[in-house]
Amino acid sequence: MMISQKKSSSNEEPVMDGPPAIGFRQREKEHEPKTETNPHHCIRKINLVRLRLKLKENNKNRTEVSRQLEQISGLPSVINEVRNRNENIQTAQSNSLDVNLNFNEEFSGVI
Repeated sequence: MMISQKKSSSNEEPVMDGPPAIGFRQREKEHEPKTETNPHHCIRKINLVRLRLKLKENNKNRTEVSRQLEQISGLPSVINEVRNRNENIQTAQSNSLDVNLNFNEEFSGVI
């Protein structure tokens, strides 16, 4: 494609001489119109929607995992608290058993 250098005034655009440049039609075919009738465009749209849905799902999974991590991070203190309670229960049970045994030993001959 050649552009002539002839200009009659500064407001006019350059005049195109000859056929379009080589490869112009090929580029035109590559950039197909984005219409609903174009199957390639429809497939692209569907793929974009799928990708957006996957992204939303991944974001939900990330927030769920972060919540679980927050719960797990507080878990050691809960575990220690439960251990302490269990130890207290066990000591109380052993103390009550000792009291019962002592009571039975003291009053076994009375009955």
